[in-house]
Amino acid sequence: MLLAAAFAGPACADEPLPLPDAYSVCSPSGAFCARLTPEPPEIAVHPADRPDAVLWSAPRYARTAHVADDGRHAVLGWDGLNLVPWPPRMGMTMLTFLRDGEVIREVPLRAIIGRAALTRQRTVSHAVWGYAPGIDAAGRLEVRPSEGEALYFDVTTGRRVSP
Repeated sequence: MLLAAAFAGPACADEPLPLPDAYSVCSPSGAFCARLTPEPPEIAVHPADRPDAVLWSAPRYARTAHVADDGRHAVLGWDGLNLVPWPPRMGMTMLTFLRDGEVIREVPLRAIIGRAALTRQRTVSHAVWGYAPGIDAAGRLEVRPSEGEALYFDVTTGRRVSP
C-alpha cells in the first residue's frame, strides 16, 4: 500500500512525536517509489510498477523522504519534522542526500536558517525551522524555512542552487 504523503505534517512543540511507522513515497513523475521502514531502518527504492525489483537500498530511515525522478537519488529529512530541540545545534544535519544508497551530502541547520530566526519561532523546548515540501519539476528539492525565502537544492549533488 502506497502512502502519497512524504511530509507527515507539522509537529506540535512540547508534545512527543508519534512512533515511527513504515510508509512509501514516490517521485514527482510517479516512476519510482521508496519504501521506508523504521525497524530495521531501511529505505528501498524501486520502479513504481515493480515493488519487488529494488534498485538500491540503505540502512536508513527518516519520517520524511523524497525520491527523484531518476530513481538514483533521494533526500531524507530531519527526523524531528518541522521542529528542532532548543537550544539548537546549528551543525545538526537537516537533509541527507543519497545517490544509490550512499550519502553524497548532508546539509546542516545553519545552511537553512539562522539562530536569530529560530529564536523568534520557539517554544520552551523547541523551535520551528521549516520543512521541505518536495522535489519540483526542475529536479530541485524545495525547502521552506520558517522565515525567509524558499531555498532550492539540486537532488543529484545536494548543493544549493538558484530559484
